[in-house]
Amino acid sequence: MIELISLKLKNFMSFGNDETVIDLSQKGIVYVVGKNLDTNSANGVGKCVSINTLVRIRNKNTREIMEITVGELFELTKKKKSLDA
Repeated sequence: MIELISLKLKNFMSFGNDETVIDLSQKGIVYVVGKNLDTNSANGVGKCVSINTLVRIRNKNTREIMEITVGELFELTKKKKSLDA
């Protein structure tokens, strides 16, 4: 199973040069909300990404870091769920 523990963002979409870390280690649902402080709106704040966006994931057992696309991560997760069923 793929278990996301944290998400680190820096210079990505609407995230600037300061690193932002989102803790995903708590069990349950993670709800990500964005707010554009300039327009007081939730539009254009980087909540959505392209299926081709590169992400890095780390295997919690081997500590190996892989760079894959969001689409590949989705397919990997879907495949793992079908194997667990």
